[in-house]
Amino acid sequence: MPVLVTMVRRYVLVAVALPLAAKGLAALGRRVEASRGEGKLSSALQGGSRLISRRKDDEKRGKH
Repeated sequence: MPVLVTMVRRYVLVAVALPLAAKGLAALGRRVEASRGEGKLSSALQGGSRLISRRKDDEKRGKH
């Protein structure tokens, strides 16, 4: 039973939480960039979004 719970948690993390976090970071980065202009903060937020998206894609393909 614990193995099944672990698998479900991992699936929820990869399928739901990471895409939502990536979209949230990207939206926040765009909003900051729109109000303050391009800067380190907006670049970092959008870079974080790309990193999460890339890791999510790697998880789907089975790469770690």
